[in-house]
Parts: sequence; structure tokens; C-alpha cells
Amino acid sequence: MTSSLQSQFIKKLKVASIQYQHEQFLKTRHFSDEGERFKNTVVPRYQRKLDYFFGIKKNYETIKQRIDRIDLKIEPKESITVRKFENEEDIRKVARKASVYFQQGLEMLETSFSMPENTSPLVEYYALLQCAKGFIILDLDVKEELFFTQHGLTPAKNIDERKSSKFINAIIKPLGVFSALAIRRAQFIDQRTEENDPVYYQNDLEYYFDEEYKPSIENIVIFGDENPDIKMINHSLTAFIGSWMLSSLVRYGPMKWQEILAGQETDLIKDIRDFREESLIRAFDSFLPDHMR
Repeated sequence: MTSSLQSQFIKKLKVASIQYQHEQFLKTRHFSDEGERFKNTVVPRYQRKLDYFFGIKKNYETIKQRIDRIDLKIEPKESITVRKFENEEDIRKVARKASVYFQQGLEMLETSFSMPENTSPLVEYYALLQCAKGFIILDLDVKEELFFTQHGLTPAKNIDERKSSKFINAIIKPLGVFSALAIRRAQFIDQRTEENDPVYYQNDLEYYFDEEYKPSIENIVIFGDENPDIKMINHSLTAFIGSWMLSSLVRYGPMKWQEILAGQETDLIKDIRDFREESLIRAFDSFLPDHMR
């Protein structure tokens, strides 16, 4: 990461690690007249995203199966909802937890800066993961035993030869941090006057939860017209997937990662370095709370 982007983000993340910041913001949002905008505009938008997410049969059934397995005694749609607070003590608890997640993210990220390239992507990803959790819980009430106990991504197998990477492809899973993050971060705009009017419609969830979406590491980090996923390459959700891929290579495919680092057959490491220095730091920044922008 470049020193200027690095220092700017670390400064913001230190502020995000302060419980008081989140507590005051949530009190204003939920217990004052200023909260009307959240109720009238943000909540309906979240609800549309939640309806879309649970409307995907695979998502609904997978979550239901997990709920039944751990005997949670809730309906699938209750597993992730828009935040509502009954009192200020509840706000204090959520603000505290968010600040802890951001503090862990800060410490892991700073640690990764001093690590060699052979291992730093692993700790870097876990820093991003913790920041994502803090970002999610300020707006969404998530059953963490369902969504925060797994990443929501898994290596893809049996990929079409034309789309397969020799290093790693990913599949989106219904349960995991990624799903919760997608509901929190995905754009959803529907102001169409006609059903097939693309100008006033955007639903990022359609893209990421398409069963055909099995990106390769090359799709994530290489800019170019030949990249089939170029449309969403700058999205923070795409960067999250890319960071998970790099951490997986470091942890589970060290020989493949060494091959990439050495540039034995491709110059992919050049694109990965650019990705980590630019796209990934922008993703970190986008996972800061809204009141810090």
C-alpha cells in the first residue's frame, strides 16, 4: 500500500475504534428527529435488498437448514434484519462491539504492513474481515452464529476451462460474512418506469449471487476490456473476494503463491500488487461507518 493512502486510512480507522463515535451516531439516528431519513429512505432500501436475498431459493433453504441444525428457533428472515434499538443500553452494546471489531482490524492491518509479501495477505484479509463485521453490525442486526462463523466464500471446482484459473476461483455461499456484507454494501436502486428500463435500475446482488459468478483471481485484479468481470472490478465487494483469494493462496496453496510471487510463468504479481495498494485500501475505506465520511 502506498504510504499516503496507508496513513490516511489508519488515521480514520483509529477513530472508528472509539466506541463513543458510534454510540453518539446511533443515538442520533434512532432516537432523534434526524432519524427520519434513515427510517424513510435507508430502511426501505435495505428491506428491498433483504427481500431479494431471501427470495433466492438456495439462500433461504441453506439458512433454514443451518437454523434447524443449531436449533436457533427463528425464521430465516429473522437471521438478518435492519437495526432497531429499544433503549440506549442496546446502542452502547452494539457500539462497543463495533469498536472492538475496528480495533482488531486496525491492529491486524498495522501488523500486516511489517510482514513479508509471502505471508502478509493472510493477516491483511483478516483485518478487512474484522472491519467488515464492524461496518455490518452498525446497520444490520445479524445472527453472528450464522453469518460470522464463516467467510461466505469457497474455492470453486470443476470450472469451465475457459473461465478456470490455475490458481483460484471463488464461489459465493449463502451463509457467511460476505452475504451480510453484500446486503450492507450492495447498491440497490429501482426507479424504473418500465420493467426493462436499465437506466434507473441497479441491483449488485443480482451480479454476486448469480450461480454463474465464479470469478478467478485474474478477474479480480486485472483491468482490461477482455476481463468479463470488468464492470464490477472497482466494487469493494469484489475487493473483499480478492483479498480472501490471496489469503487462501497463502494459507492453503503456498506453492501456488510462491509461483505467483516469483513470476515464474506470468506477471500476475504486478497486478496483485496494484490491487493491494489501491483497490484493497479503497475497500478498507468503504467499510468505515457512514458517519465517518
